[in-house]
Amino acid sequence: MSDVLHSPTAVPAAGPDPQPPSGAAPRPVHPALQLLILLAPVVLNGFFLIYALVGLVLEGDSMQRWSDEALDVSLWLTAVNVGYSLFEHLLARWRRLPLRCLLNISAGGHLLLALLLTALVARLV
Repeated sequence: MSDVLHSPTAVPAAGPDPQPPSGAAPRPVHPALQLLILLAPVVLNGFFLIYALVGLVLEGDSMQRWSDEALDVSLWLTAVNVGYSLFEHLLARWRRLPLRCLLNISAGGHLLLALLLTALVARLV
């Protein structure tokens, strides 16, 4: 084994740059970061789904109190979901990921679910 490879003064051999050109290859997102990014809208839409389904089972005075605030809550949740989906999409674009990557699919799916739940709440109110 040669000591040249382990020497702190060894000069690397001249050759092509190991980094791809700026527009060539996607830069993957770290799996832990991707898990956190994908988990947040699941929690948000889980709360939204339960909130919307509660409107289906309430009756009487409880339904009146729920309907007083339901449309505002659903619009705010949808606005947060739109912002977060935009963040996911922009992150995927910045990392040069394809349109069929998990971040883009998640952003589109959760945005669609939020719009459907907002329509459900608006219909119940």
